[in-house]
Amino acid sequence: MELSQPSDESKVLIIYTGGTIGMLVGHQGYVPEPYFLTETLHSQHRFHDPLEESLFSHSASVEGFREWSGRTTPVASPRSSTFASRESSPGPATIQPPSTLPVRSPRPIGAPIALAPSGQSSQHSLLRHPSCRKVADNVYEANLHSLVTPRTSANGSNSKRIRYVILEWHPLLDSSNMEIADWVRIATEIELNYTTFDAFVVLHGTDTMAYTSSALSFLLEDLGKTVIVTGAQIPLSQLRNDAVDNLLGALTIAGHYIIPDITVNWNNVIRQTGLRRFKAHKQMSPSVATLRLFPGITSATIRAFLTPPVQGVVLETFGAGNAPQRADLMDALKEACDRGVVIVAISQCSKGAVSPDYETGIGLLKVGVVSGGDMTPEVSVSRCS
Repeated sequence: MELSQPSDESKVLIIYTGGTIGMLVGHQGYVPEPYFLTETLHSQHRFHDPLEESLFSHSASVEGFREWSGRTTPVASPRSSTFASRESSPGPATIQPPSTLPVRSPRPIGAPIALAPSGQSSQHSLLRHPSCRKVADNVYEANLHSLVTPRTSANGSNSKRIRYVILEWHPLLDSSNMEIADWVRIATEIELNYTTFDAFVVLHGTDTMAYTSSALSFLLEDLGKTVIVTGAQIPLSQLRNDAVDNLLGALTIAGHYIIPDITVNWNNVIRQTGLRRFKAHKQMSPSVATLRLFPGITSATIRAFLTPPVQGVVLETFGAGNAPQRADLMDALKEACDRGVVIVAISQCSKGAVSPDYETGIGLLKVGVVSGGDMTPEVSVSRCS
Protein backbone atom coordinates (compact mmCIF):
# COMPACT_ATOMS: atom_id res chain seq x y z
CA MET A 1 0.00 0.00 0.00
CA GLU A 2 1.70 3.17 -1.17
CA LEU A 3 0.80 6.35 0.69
CA SER A 4 0.89 9.95 -0.43
CA GLN A 5 3.18 12.09 1.66
CA PRO A 6 1.45 14.32 4.25
CA SER A 7 2.91 17.74 4.94
CA ASP A 8 4.15 16.69 8.39
CA GLU A 9 6.10 13.70 7.11
CA SER A 10 9.56 13.39 5.59
CA LYS A 11 10.71 10.43 3.53
CA VAL A 12 14.26 9.19 4.02
CA LEU A 13 16.10 6.39 2.21
CA ILE A 14 18.69 4.51 4.28
CA ILE A 15 21.32 2.86 2.10
CA TYR A 16 22.74 0.15 4.35
CA THR A 17 26.12 -0.92 2.95
CA GLY A 18 27.28 -2.81 6.03
CA GLY A 19 29.69 -1.95 8.82
CA THR A 20 29.83 -2.49 12.57
CA ILE A 21 26.44 -0.87 13.22
CA GLY A 22 24.50 -4.00 12.17
CA MET A 23 26.97 -6.73 13.10
CA LEU A 24 26.69 -9.63 15.55
CA VAL A 25 29.48 -11.30 17.50
CA GLY A 26 30.63 -14.50 15.80
CA HIS A 27 33.48 -16.98 16.18
CA GLN A 28 35.79 -14.63 14.29
CA GLY A 29 34.74 -11.37 15.90
CA TYR A 30 32.08 -8.98 14.62
CA VAL A 31 30.43 -10.22 11.42
CA PRO A 32 27.57 -8.72 9.36
CA GLU A 33 24.17 -10.36 9.78
CA PRO A 34 21.69 -9.92 6.90
CA TYR A 35 18.43 -8.20 7.87
CA PHE A 36 19.37 -8.00 11.56
CA LEU A 37 19.43 -4.20 11.49
CA THR A 38 16.16 -3.85 9.58
CA GLU A 39 14.24 -6.24 11.81
CA THR A 40 15.71 -4.75 15.00
CA LEU A 41 14.63 -1.23 14.01
CA HIS A 42 11.19 -2.60 13.12
CA SER A 43 10.79 -3.96 16.64
CA GLN A 44 11.91 -0.84 18.55
CA HIS A 45 9.29 1.87 19.01
CA ARG A 46 11.84 4.68 18.99
CA PHE A 47 12.67 3.66 15.42
CA HIS A 48 9.23 2.39 14.35
CA ASP A 49 6.11 3.51 16.18
CA PRO A 50 3.09 1.34 15.33
CA LEU A 51 0.87 3.89 17.07
CA GLU A 52 1.94 6.57 14.59
CA GLU A 53 1.40 4.12 11.73
CA SER A 54 -2.05 3.24 13.03
CA LEU A 55 -3.17 6.79 13.68
CA PHE A 56 -2.01 7.75 10.22
CA SER A 57 -4.13 4.97 8.69
CA HIS A 58 -7.29 6.38 10.38
CA SER A 59 -8.60 2.86 11.04
CA ALA A 60 -6.95 1.92 14.31
CA SER A 61 -8.31 0.45 17.49
CA VAL A 62 -6.94 -0.67 20.83
CA GLU A 63 -7.65 -4.29 19.89
CA GLY A 64 -5.94 -3.84 16.56
CA PHE A 65 -2.88 -2.31 18.20
CA ARG A 66 -2.64 -5.16 20.70
CA GLU A 67 -3.04 -7.68 17.91
CA TRP A 68 -0.28 -5.97 15.93
CA SER A 69 2.08 -5.83 18.90
CA GLY A 70 1.21 -9.26 20.32
CA ARG A 71 0.12 -7.77 23.67
CA THR A 72 -2.97 -8.93 25.53
CA THR A 73 -3.00 -6.38 28.34
CA PRO A 74 -2.96 -2.57 28.31
CA VAL A 75 0.34 -0.76 28.72
CA ALA A 76 0.33 2.55 30.57
CA SER A 77 1.34 5.32 28.22
CA PRO A 78 0.78 9.08 28.15
CA ARG A 79 -0.58 8.58 24.63
CA SER A 80 -2.97 5.73 25.46
CA SER A 81 -5.86 8.14 25.87
CA THR A 82 -5.33 9.37 22.33
CA PHE A 83 -5.46 5.86 21.04
CA ALA A 84 -8.43 4.88 23.20
CA SER A 85 -10.43 7.82 21.90
CA ARG A 86 -10.47 6.12 18.50
CA GLU A 87 -11.86 2.88 19.93
CA SER A 88 -15.42 3.94 19.19
CA SER A 89 -14.63 5.66 15.90
CA PRO A 90 -16.40 4.37 12.78
CA GLY A 91 -14.70 2.02 10.39
CA PRO A 92 -13.14 -1.43 10.72
CA ALA A 93 -11.10 -2.10 13.87
CA THR A 94 -8.01 -3.32 12.05
CA ILE A 95 -4.47 -2.18 11.40
CA GLN A 96 -3.72 -1.33 7.78
CA PRO A 97 -0.84 -3.19 6.16
CA PRO A 98 2.46 -1.31 6.42
CA SER A 99 2.98 1.19 3.64
CA THR A 100 5.61 0.65 0.99
CA LEU A 101 7.78 2.96 -1.04
CA PRO A 102 9.35 2.21 -4.44
CA VAL A 103 13.14 1.95 -4.27
CA ARG A 104 15.55 1.54 -7.17
CA SER A 105 19.08 0.18 -7.40
CA PRO A 106 21.57 -0.80 -10.10
CA ARG A 107 21.67 -4.25 -8.44
CA PRO A 108 18.83 -6.70 -7.70
CA ILE A 109 17.14 -5.80 -4.41
CA GLY A 110 16.90 -8.53 -1.77
CA ALA A 111 18.87 -11.74 -1.37
CA PRO A 112 18.20 -15.49 -1.73
CA ILE A 113 18.01 -16.12 2.01
CA ALA A 114 16.08 -19.08 3.41
CA LEU A 115 12.43 -18.44 4.19
CA ALA A 116 11.52 -17.34 7.69
CA PRO A 117 11.20 -20.18 10.18
CA SER A 118 7.76 -21.55 11.00
CA GLY A 119 5.92 -19.32 13.41
CA GLN A 120 7.74 -16.12 12.44
CA SER A 121 5.42 -13.35 11.34
CA SER A 122 4.75 -12.96 7.66
CA GLN A 123 5.76 -9.33 8.03
CA HIS A 124 9.35 -10.42 8.72
CA SER A 125 9.20 -12.62 5.63
CA LEU A 126 8.10 -9.63 3.57
CA LEU A 127 10.95 -7.56 4.97
CA ARG A 128 13.39 -10.24 3.84
CA HIS A 129 11.88 -11.09 0.47
CA PRO A 130 10.73 -8.00 -1.44
CA SER A 131 9.40 -8.56 -4.93
CA CYS A 132 12.08 -7.16 -7.23
CA ARG A 133 11.60 -6.37 -10.91
CA LYS A 134 13.90 -5.08 -13.63
CA VAL A 135 12.59 -1.79 -15.02
CA ALA A 136 15.50 -0.80 -17.30
CA ASP A 137 19.05 -1.79 -18.13
CA ASN A 138 20.90 -2.06 -14.82
CA VAL A 139 17.91 -0.65 -12.92
CA TYR A 140 15.88 -2.77 -10.49
CA GLU A 141 12.88 -1.70 -8.42
CA ALA A 142 11.11 -3.11 -5.37
CA ASN A 143 8.39 -1.82 -3.06
CA LEU A 144 10.07 -1.89 0.34
CA HIS A 145 8.12 -1.74 3.59
CA SER A 146 8.55 1.56 5.35
CA LEU A 147 9.12 2.29 9.03
CA VAL A 148 7.96 5.46 10.75
CA THR A 149 9.42 7.25 13.75
CA PRO A 150 7.43 8.92 16.50
CA ARG A 151 6.86 12.60 15.89
CA THR A 152 10.00 14.64 16.45
CA SER A 153 11.00 18.28 16.27
CA ALA A 154 14.40 19.91 16.06
CA ASN A 155 15.35 23.35 17.38
CA GLY A 156 11.75 24.45 17.66
CA SER A 157 10.75 23.24 14.21
CA ASN A 158 7.34 21.74 13.54
CA SER A 159 6.75 18.19 14.70
CA LYS A 160 7.27 15.59 11.97
CA ARG A 161 7.08 11.89 11.36
CA ILE A 162 10.04 10.47 9.51
CA ARG A 163 9.05 7.62 7.20
CA TYR A 164 12.02 5.64 5.95
CA VAL A 165 12.95 2.47 4.16
CA ILE A 166 16.19 0.51 4.32
CA LEU A 167 17.86 -0.54 1.08
CA GLU A 168 20.15 -3.28 2.34
CA TRP A 169 23.13 -4.42 0.31
CA HIS A 170 23.78 -8.11 -0.29
CA PRO A 171 26.35 -9.04 0.70
CA LEU A 172 26.88 -6.49 3.47
CA LEU A 173 30.41 -5.08 3.37
CA ASP A 174 32.97 -4.43 6.05
CA SER A 175 34.15 -0.99 4.99
CA SER A 176 37.72 -2.31 4.75
CA ASN A 177 36.47 -4.10 1.61
CA MET A 178 34.97 -0.96 0.03
CA GLU A 179 36.19 -0.17 -3.48
CA ILE A 180 35.64 2.57 -6.05
CA ALA A 181 32.77 0.62 -7.63
CA ASP A 182 30.96 0.73 -4.29
CA TRP A 183 31.30 4.53 -4.11
CA VAL A 184 29.75 4.72 -7.57
CA ARG A 185 26.97 2.34 -6.52
CA ILE A 186 26.01 4.57 -3.58
CA ALA A 187 25.97 7.64 -5.81
CA THR A 188 23.86 5.79 -8.38
CA GLU A 189 21.32 4.67 -5.78
CA ILE A 190 20.96 8.25 -4.57
CA GLU A 191 20.45 9.38 -8.16
CA LEU A 192 17.87 6.69 -8.94
CA ASN A 193 15.83 7.54 -5.83
CA TYR A 194 16.42 11.29 -5.81
CA THR A 195 12.86 12.35 -6.67
CA THR A 196 11.16 9.85 -4.33
CA PHE A 197 12.91 10.77 -1.08
CA ASP A 198 13.58 14.00 0.81
CA ALA A 199 16.95 12.92 2.20
CA PHE A 200 19.40 10.03 2.35
CA VAL A 201 21.35 8.27 5.10
CA VAL A 202 24.26 5.99 4.18
CA LEU A 203 25.10 3.42 6.85
CA HIS A 204 28.76 2.57 6.53
CA GLY A 205 31.68 1.05 8.40
CA THR A 206 33.95 3.48 10.19
CA ASP A 207 37.29 2.24 8.82
CA THR A 208 36.93 3.90 5.42
CA MET A 209 33.94 6.16 6.02
CA ALA A 210 36.06 9.27 5.43
CA TYR A 211 37.05 7.99 1.97
CA THR A 212 33.45 7.25 0.95
CA SER A 213 32.06 10.56 2.20
CA SER A 214 34.88 12.42 0.44
CA ALA A 215 34.19 10.58 -2.81
CA LEU A 216 30.45 11.33 -2.61
CA SER A 217 31.19 15.03 -2.24
CA PHE A 218 32.66 14.92 -5.75
CA LEU A 219 30.34 12.34 -7.31
CA LEU A 220 27.08 14.11 -6.38
CA GLU A 221 26.82 17.25 -8.50
CA ASP A 222 24.22 19.99 -7.90
CA LEU A 223 23.00 18.17 -4.79
CA GLY A 224 19.92 19.83 -3.30
CA LYS A 225 19.06 17.29 -0.60
CA THR A 226 20.72 16.13 2.60
CA VAL A 227 23.02 13.10 2.46
CA ILE A 228 24.38 11.84 5.80
CA VAL A 229 27.03 9.13 6.11
CA THR A 230 27.18 7.48 9.54
CA GLY A 231 27.90 4.23 11.31
CA ALA A 232 28.98 3.03 14.74
CA GLN A 233 32.00 1.86 16.70
CA ILE A 234 29.85 -0.58 18.70
CA PRO A 235 27.01 -2.50 17.00
CA LEU A 236 23.32 -2.13 17.73
CA SER A 237 23.35 -5.72 19.02
CA GLN A 238 25.36 -4.70 22.10
CA LEU A 239 23.64 -3.33 25.19
CA ARG A 240 25.82 -0.21 25.36
CA ASN A 241 26.50 1.23 21.93
CA ASP A 242 26.79 4.41 19.92
CA ALA A 243 24.61 3.03 17.12
CA VAL A 244 21.26 4.20 18.52
CA ASP A 245 22.25 7.86 18.91
CA ASN A 246 24.10 7.94 15.59
CA LEU A 247 21.18 6.52 13.61
CA LEU A 248 18.45 8.44 15.44
CA GLY A 249 20.45 11.64 15.05
CA ALA A 250 20.98 11.01 11.35
CA LEU A 251 17.27 10.31 10.77
CA THR A 252 16.21 13.38 12.75
CA ILE A 253 18.56 15.74 10.95
CA ALA A 254 17.81 14.22 7.53
CA GLY A 255 14.07 14.52 8.17
CA HIS A 256 14.15 18.16 9.26
CA TYR A 257 16.95 20.01 7.50
CA ILE A 258 18.61 20.40 4.12
CA ILE A 259 22.06 20.84 5.62
CA PRO A 260 25.33 18.84 5.69
CA ASP A 261 25.83 18.60 9.48
CA ILE A 262 24.29 18.99 12.98
CA THR A 263 26.48 21.92 14.10
CA VAL A 264 25.89 24.52 11.43
CA ASN A 265 27.68 27.74 10.63
CA TRP A 266 24.84 29.00 8.49
CA ASN A 267 27.06 31.52 6.71
CA ASN A 268 29.08 28.66 5.26
CA VAL A 269 26.22 26.40 4.16
CA ILE A 270 26.27 26.01 0.39
CA ARG A 271 22.77 25.97 -1.04
CA GLN A 272 21.74 24.89 -4.50
CA THR A 273 21.12 28.19 -6.29
CA GLY A 274 20.96 27.19 -9.95
CA LEU A 275 18.40 25.26 -11.93
CA ARG A 276 20.80 22.57 -13.06
CA ARG A 277 19.49 19.05 -12.57
CA PHE A 278 21.17 16.83 -9.97
CA LYS A 279 23.37 14.09 -11.39
CA ALA A 280 25.79 11.48 -10.13
CA HIS A 281 29.18 10.96 -11.73
CA LYS A 282 30.04 7.32 -12.34
CA GLN A 283 33.52 7.36 -13.88
CA MET A 284 36.49 7.02 -11.53
CA SER A 285 40.04 5.75 -11.97
CA PRO A 286 41.41 2.98 -9.76
CA SER A 287 45.00 3.86 -10.76
CA VAL A 288 45.53 6.32 -7.90
CA ALA A 289 47.88 5.87 -4.95
CA THR A 290 49.40 7.76 -2.02
CA LEU A 291 53.13 8.30 -1.46
CA ARG A 292 54.37 9.54 1.90
CA LEU A 293 57.72 11.33 1.79
CA PHE A 294 60.29 10.56 4.47
CA PRO A 295 63.87 11.68 5.04
CA GLY A 296 66.21 9.68 2.87
CA ILE A 297 63.63 8.51 0.32
CA THR A 298 65.39 7.60 -2.93
CA SER A 299 64.59 8.63 -6.47
CA ALA A 300 64.55 4.92 -7.40
CA THR A 301 61.68 4.39 -4.95
CA ILE A 302 59.75 7.32 -6.42
CA ARG A 303 60.34 6.20 -10.01
CA ALA A 304 59.19 2.67 -9.20
CA PHE A 305 56.11 4.05 -7.48
CA LEU A 306 55.21 6.32 -10.42
CA THR A 307 55.45 3.71 -13.17
CA PRO A 308 52.33 2.90 -15.26
CA PRO A 309 49.49 2.19 -14.78
CA VAL A 310 49.58 4.88 -12.05
CA GLN A 311 47.62 7.93 -13.25
CA GLY A 312 47.33 9.95 -10.07
CA VAL A 313 49.36 10.29 -6.88
CA VAL A 314 48.67 11.99 -3.57
CA LEU A 315 52.08 13.14 -2.35
CA GLU A 316 52.12 13.51 1.43
CA THR A 317 54.75 16.19 1.99
CA PHE A 318 56.43 17.78 5.01
CA GLY A 319 54.95 20.79 6.79
CA ALA A 320 53.36 23.32 4.44
CA GLY A 321 54.01 21.31 1.28
CA ASN A 322 57.77 20.84 1.35
CA ALA A 323 60.03 18.11 -0.01
CA PRO A 324 63.77 17.38 -0.27
CA GLN A 325 65.19 19.44 -3.12
CA ARG A 326 67.60 16.85 -4.44
CA ALA A 327 67.93 17.01 -8.21
CA ASP A 328 67.39 13.26 -8.72
CA LEU A 329 64.16 13.35 -6.72
CA MET A 330 62.83 16.43 -8.52
CA ASP A 331 63.69 14.89 -11.88
CA ALA A 332 61.72 11.74 -11.03
CA LEU A 333 58.64 13.82 -10.14
CA LYS A 334 58.99 16.00 -13.24
CA GLU A 335 59.24 12.97 -15.54
CA ALA A 336 55.97 11.63 -14.16
CA CYS A 337 54.19 14.98 -14.42
CA ASP A 338 55.40 15.43 -18.01
CA ARG A 339 53.86 12.13 -19.10
CA GLY A 340 50.48 13.05 -17.60
CA VAL A 341 50.54 11.67 -14.06
CA VAL A 342 48.60 14.01 -11.78
CA ILE A 343 50.53 14.55 -8.54
CA VAL A 344 48.74 16.44 -5.77
CA ALA A 345 50.73 17.65 -2.78
CA ILE A 346 49.14 17.65 0.67
CA SER A 347 50.58 18.01 4.15
CA GLN A 348 51.41 15.12 6.44
CA CYS A 349 50.37 17.30 9.38
CA SER A 350 46.94 16.82 10.97
CA LYS A 351 46.22 20.53 10.51
CA GLY A 352 47.45 23.12 8.07
CA ALA A 353 47.68 23.47 4.32
CA VAL A 354 50.09 23.45 1.42
CA SER A 355 51.39 26.97 0.67
CA PRO A 356 54.18 28.47 -1.47
CA ASP A 357 55.97 29.98 1.52
CA TYR A 358 59.16 27.93 1.38
CA GLU A 359 61.71 27.32 -1.35
CA THR A 360 61.34 23.58 -0.72
CA GLY A 361 57.64 23.86 -1.56
CA ILE A 362 58.03 26.13 -4.56
CA GLY A 363 60.38 23.55 -6.08
CA LEU A 364 57.56 20.99 -6.19
CA LEU A 365 55.22 23.41 -7.94
CA LYS A 366 57.88 24.20 -10.56
CA VAL A 367 58.15 20.55 -11.67
CA GLY A 368 54.37 20.24 -12.13
CA VAL A 369 53.07 19.07 -8.74
CA VAL A 370 49.64 20.53 -7.94
CA SER A 371 48.85 22.06 -4.56
CA GLY A 372 46.15 20.21 -2.62
CA GLY A 373 45.60 23.08 -0.20
CA ASP A 374 44.16 21.77 3.05
CA MET A 375 42.67 18.57 1.60
CA THR A 376 42.82 15.46 3.77
CA PRO A 377 44.32 12.22 2.41
CA GLU A 378 40.83 10.75 1.98
CA VAL A 379 39.58 13.78 0.04
CA SER A 380 42.73 13.88 -2.08
CA VAL A 381 42.50 10.22 -3.11
CA SER A 382 38.84 10.48 -4.09
CA ARG A 383 39.44 13.78 -5.91
CA CYS A 384 42.34 12.34 -7.93
CA SER A 385 40.22 9.31 -8.84
